[in-house]
Parts: sequence; C-alpha cells; structure tokens
Amino acid sequence: GAKTSAGTFCGCDLVNWLIEVGLASDRGEAVIYGDRLVQGGVIQHITNEYEFRDEYLFYRFLQKSPEQSPAINASTPQQERYQKIEPSSPSPNT
Repeated sequence: GAKTSAGTFCGCDLVNWLIEVGLASDRGEAVIYGDRLVQGGVIQHITNEYEFRDEYLFYRFLQKSPEQSPAINASTPQQERYQKIEPSSPSPNT
C-alpha cells in the first residue's frame, strides 16, 4: 500500500466509511458530507489544494487546541445572550 503520514486518510476511504456506518446512503451523499466537514473546518486536504473528493487524495483532521474549541458544558457569549433574550413566560399585554 501507499505510505501515509499518521492521521491522514484517503477521501475514497472516508466515503466508504460514511456509507458503511450509515451516515450516507450512497457515494454522492458521502461526498456532500465530506465537503461539509471541509467547510466546517473539521478536515482539510493535506496541502489544502482540493475540496473534498471521492478520489485518492489525502485529508487530515484539523487539530484544535482546547482553548480554541469550547468545552461541551461551557456556554459561549452568543448562547448566553440568547438565553437572556428568551422570556420564561409570556408577558401580559395589559
């Protein structure tokens, strides 16, 4: 097989896996899913030259430090603002 660096994977392998685990019903849907992972900053082509493709192109997961990605139970300022805006009960109009 081809040599790959640790943490990299082939686009066609991700497509196969997405179908295998049921996250995509066919190759076309899996490519859309993979492209969303690229657009969302989860994965990228190893030299950042390509969008996601069902080809023998290599991608890697982008590692974010804990400071950059919010903890699951930590709220962001935007979440706090939305929570404050939502009324707990409808206000009377009288």
